[in-house]
Amino acid sequence: MSVQIYDLAGNLLGSAKLSDEGDFEVNIGSYSGAVIAKVVDAGVGADFMDEATALGKDLNAVFMAVAVVGGSSRVTVNINTVTTIAAIKVGFNPADGSGTVSGTTLAEKLAVIEEANLAVAKIFGMTELLTQAKVVSTINKDGTANASANVMGKMLAALSGADKNNAGDMAGTLNAISAGIVGKGSAASLDASAQSTLLAGAVNANINVTEMALIFEPTSSTAAANFSASDTQAVAALKPSVAALLTPSQIAALQGVEGLPLSVLKVLSLTQLQAFTPSQVKALPSLVISGLKVSQLQVLLVSLSGEQLGALTTDQIARLDASGQLTQLSGLQRGMLLNDKTPPPALSMSLVADTGVLNNDGLTYADTVNVTGFEPGATWQYRVDNGPWVIGSGTSFPLTERLHTYEIRQIDARGNPSALASKSFHLDTAAPTLAITSPSIVLIALTGTPGDSVGESITLTLTFDGNVKGLTSGSNNSIFNVGNSGVNAIWGGSEGS
Repeated sequence: MSVQIYDLAGNLLGSAKLSDEGDFEVNIGSYSGAVIAKVVDAGVGADFMDEATALGKDLNAVFMAVAVVGGSSRVTVNINTVTTIAAIKVGFNPADGSGTVSGTTLAEKLAVIEEANLAVAKIFGMTELLTQAKVVSTINKDGTANASANVMGKMLAALSGADKNNAGDMAGTLNAISAGIVGKGSAASLDASAQSTLLAGAVNANINVTEMALIFEPTSSTAAANFSASDTQAVAALKPSVAALLTPSQIAALQGVEGLPLSVLKVLSLTQLQAFTPSQVKALPSLVISGLKVSQLQVLLVSLSGEQLGALTTDQIARLDASGQLTQLSGLQRGMLLNDKTPPPALSMSLVADTGVLNNDGLTYADTVNVTGFEPGATWQYRVDNGPWVIGSGTSFPLTERLHTYEIRQIDARGNPSALASKSFHLDTAAPTLAITSPSIVLIALTGTPGDSVGESITLTLTFDGNVKGLTSGSNNSIFNVGNSGVNAIWGGSEGS
């Protein structure tokens, strides 16, 4: 990589290669005035160590700095992502380095440069942007953490984390931060969106968010301590720098969370997100949920509603699935999330009491059938003799008198129907009747030989209106006897008569 120095008219004043340490020195002679310094990457491959990923990264944007130099004096100019934000503010494009300083006269252009550098320095907690102490990064060359990082190093790490959140679009990230600068010079500040981008980046790069929030908004600590979680208007107006400092108990007490903007939710730590109650999570707008990082979604996942799950992007779903986090969801939630077309299992049904002669003959006088095998969130239906479907209620349905065929099915939350389960049941709730059909004379008049009835028999024909429990086909089956009289009745017929 090399550094090229240009004047305001776009004339190249000089260039030099960067050393392995990132240093450079360019002799521009006696030039006096404004200069634009650009880092040019002519090669392919990793150019620097990315703080958020601890991996080498290719420079996919033009790093720049705008400065005012005078005479032959030696001037120190740092060039990094933070100085590039100032260069964008004065009119340059980080995608290709093109552009020009806004303003008509030279004095106006110099004033624009001065205001931009002062604004960015103030916002990022520095007294001077271009000549501040050399950056001390949050990671070492081998990728290990560096506890001695200075403020600029931490800010660069936060920008690296923001770049990671933005799919590695470095130019897009820097443009977004520059667009969020409100005001000029020492009165400049960051709007909620830019604060959110940087604080979320700090979270992503494991940088102390409290320290970052206090730099962007010095009064945020006091504001967080005095914040009223029950004030829905205050919740809706909550700034990212203040939200980042709220305690878990304050988070759990938030009222009106449906008014929380994405810029606030993006900066919350995993510990803060864990403080949300399930009802709070379900109240969050689906559009906000779809804007969260996967690491944040992992904390909220089990409490998301079907509508919220349906709002997740394809990329979010794929990354959650790849991380194994979908296993914590219920079958219903996974179906909603993955648009599952798999039908639920078939239901089972059984008589509440099988009162027939045989245990499994489907004959009963109890009119209820129990249904089991429901999938959470599913509805179910039943029908009789291929008739219309009836919506099921509870876990049972009533039988219809006499022999009929019953079918049941369940339909899951995604609308997938199960296979049908079918059984025939015979409901008989009428008591049997008994009639004497032969002989036709009154029973009391049937007598044998007077004085001697030994060995004599009387044939009595009984007819039942249906199968009678306890009687079987055959002969010489004892039915009843008259106690101490020697008289007994023998069954010699067939079932039903």
